[in-house]
Amino acid sequence: AGRENTGRLMERVAQEVLRASGHEEASQWVAGLDDGPLKGSAMNEIAERYVRNDPEAASQWIEKFAEEDYAARAVREIGKEWAEREPLAAVTWLDKLPAGEGQKAGLSSAFGDWEDKDPVAAGEYLMSMPTSAKRDSAIAGFAAGYAYQDPETAIAWARDISDPTMRNQSLTRVGEAFFRRDPAAAREWLPQSGLSPEAQAAIQQPRRRGRR
Repeated sequence: AGRENTGRLMERVAQEVLRASGHEEASQWVAGLDDGPLKGSAMNEIAERYVRNDPEAASQWIEKFAEEDYAARAVREIGKEWAEREPLAAVTWLDKLPAGEGQKAGLSSAFGDWEDKDPVAAGEYLMSMPTSAKRDSAIAGFAAGYAYQDPETAIAWARDISDPTMRNQSLTRVGEAFFRRDPAAAREWLPQSGLSPEAQAAIQQPRRRGRR
């Protein structure tokens, strides 16, 4: 308590527990910690190892904490790692979780991976989801992941986000990828994008960063 970078220090503790006891016992240990950000840091470290060994068991473990804000990163980590191998199983699990930041972050990350493997199947699943905050997050993840491969399709999906703020954020992110891929075509699209002049200017001077 009172130390700088306490989250990173707690991750080191979790690493030692994992090394000494394995992921199953570590998951029981972390459940007994006081609720809060430090517990979340330890959970995230354990989730990363647990899901690589047994994604179904890891998902069952974190479900008990899925509504807690401190567990959001761990839920996202399990959803992302699982989606890299079995996207439909991961998304189906995330879709059934209680609403919360973990579910939304997990769906965004999972769809960002699913579009790499099977964009048609990912799109069909999105179409089956009713309008909701979790669907918005899933679309945002899909659009961000698909933006460089097919910006026009990614733009069409981003426009389907119901939340205006998230929709504009997603369109801006897709627009940055579009501009990197085809500046001339992106410039033609921008006046009809519906984005603010400030967002349009930012798209044409994108920050230096990777695809996602």
